[in-house]
Amino acid sequence: PAPTPAPTPSPAPTQAPSTGLSMTWPLPGYSKLSTHFGEVIYGSAHYAIDIPAPKGTPIVAAADGTVTEVGFDPERGNYLILDHGDGLTSTYCNLSAKPTVSEGDTVSTGTVLGVVGETAIAESSRPSHLHLEMAQDGKAVDPVSYLPQR
Repeated sequence: PAPTPAPTPSPAPTQAPSTGLSMTWPLPGYSKLSTHFGEVIYGSAHYAIDIPAPKGTPIVAAADGTVTEVGFDPERGNYLILDHGDGLTSTYCNLSAKPTVSEGDTVSTGTVLGVVGETAIAESSRPSHLHLEMAQDGKAVDPVSYLPQR
C-alpha cells in the first residue's frame, strides 16, 4: 500500500493534553533529544522528535493503542502507526527491521514494537535514533507535550 502522508503541522499545545492515556518514553532510559519538534533540518521544519539511542535498542509503545499501519518508505524507513483513540496517533520511524507487531494488533504501554535502526534514508547521515511523530486529528503535535517530564 502507499505510505500514509505525514500529518499537517499545528502548534504544540502549551500544556499536556488531557488524553486520559498513561504515556511513557518509547526508549526506556533515553529521553534526550537530538532533534526537537519544529526544528529546521535540511531546510524544512521537522514535525517530530528524534531520540538518539544505539542501533538495536528496544522501542516500546508510549501508550495503549492499535497498530493501524506497518510499512517502509525512504523518508521514514521502517515504521508503524499506533492509534490511541480520540484522534491521537503516534508514528515510530527508523526501526531497524520489520516491527515485532502487526497491523490490527492491540498493544499496551511498554509493549516492545521493534528496535532502533538506520533505515530512514532521509536521515541516514545522522546517528541511530527513533524518529517519533504524533498527530491529533491529523495535525502534527509535539510528542514531548504528551510524554512525562524528563
